Amino acid sequence: MTTPMSHPRNALLLKWNRRLVKALTARGVSYAAVVTDYELERRRFTLDDLRDADEIYRIGSHDSASDLFGVAARLLTEDRRYDLVLSPSEFSHYALAVLASVVPGTALTARQVLETRDKRVMKGLFRRAGVRSSEEYTSAGKAADALEAGIEPVGVVVKPTDGAGARATVIATSAAELADAVDRLNGRALLESGLDGDEYHVDAVWSGRRLTWLSISRYLLPRARVVHSTIRNGALLVDPAEEADLYARVFDDQRRLIDAGDFETGISHGEFFRTGHGLVWTEIASRPGGACVDHMVGAATGRSLTERWVDALLGDDVTMEPLPRDLGRAVGWLNLGPAGSGTVVRCPSLDEVSAWPGVIDADIRLHTGDRIDITDPSAWSCLVVLEAADSAEWERRRRVVEALAHEAYEMQPATP
Repeated sequence: MTTPMSHPRNALLLKWNRRLVKALTARGVSYAAVVTDYELERRRFTLDDLRDADEIYRIGSHDSASDLFGVAARLLTEDRRYDLVLSPSEFSHYALAVLASVVPGTALTARQVLETRDKRVMKGLFRRAGVRSSEEYTSAGKAADALEAGIEPVGVVVKPTDGAGARATVIATSAAELADAVDRLNGRALLESGLDGDEYHVDAVWSGRRLTWLSISRYLLPRARVVHSTIRNGALLVDPAEEADLYARVFDDQRRLIDAGDFETGISHGEFFRTGHGLVWTEIASRPGGACVDHMVGAATGRSLTERWVDALLGDDVTMEPLPRDLGRAVGWLNLGPAGSGTVVRCPSLDEVSAWPGVIDADIRLHTGDRIDITDPSAWSCLVVLEAADSAEWERRRRVVEALAHEAYEMQPATP
């Protein structure tokens, strides 16, 4: 894999990301962007948001090989070169794999994309790294037999091989539930042994294979057990001063994964369970964490994950301590929103949300006229960073702001 240039001048973003654009342009790096019809139709942003882009490559979908090779053809025939070709989201990662075989500057090879996007191939990365990951069933029949025999007390986890967050992930506790979940994924199902204990996410940045940042956060609920996306849907940043052993073990696992995957410089978002038998990883993705993980790290430490990633990409000699220090308070992220599914009639303003107890940053995603299904754990509506003096006070504030959000969102209920 190519080592990043010392002073990149421009970047091609395969998915527009406001925070990444801001971090790059603040360092004097210009950018071009690939945008999809879907993003524009769903009002993710407008073309006016891209007014400072050097070039816009509009395509139908990130999943269309012909669209992506059309972008590659333009780059080659017009002799356009970008020092960095970046994918800040899982949805544009396969686009990165396509372009990696054609144009220079891609942050990852096609194999590295697969190993951090497709959960079947990801298992091989964990094995090579010597990092324990969740046990996989090779067939639905074996998983059903395990459920019938009572040797899966938590259940069997059924997830899409290239899923996004916890979408379409099911914990099946019977053979019937298992069969239904597998059928719904139409040949794209990965079956894993269910895990007990708390689930965590780990966010890391490295430069020249040296970790320059690592933070661990504990989910309020395991992602697959979030029933309503606007209740107990978030995570608390773990203080290394209180969990030094946990940080040491995860730091070692992360370095093993970097070496096994031959990752030179980059960013990752991983997840693991802390079980009665040790740490068990469930995935590692070569992208920034979603929701408002980036906002949380920035609010807690003064520098966001995106800014730290750009530091690494620009080849800066990062000498800062790679772990959170002197937090002195409880900080976490939380998804707020309406109490039920439907169409938004009224949503709170940013000023209103920012005035709620403990809110230090907010990102409103769900606006008037939008529809939401709160049974989707990754249906982000009103993301906030919440702080408090300690975890007990943080929990009290969580309940308060969730109730305030439920009242602030006025909804037209979904029709049957």
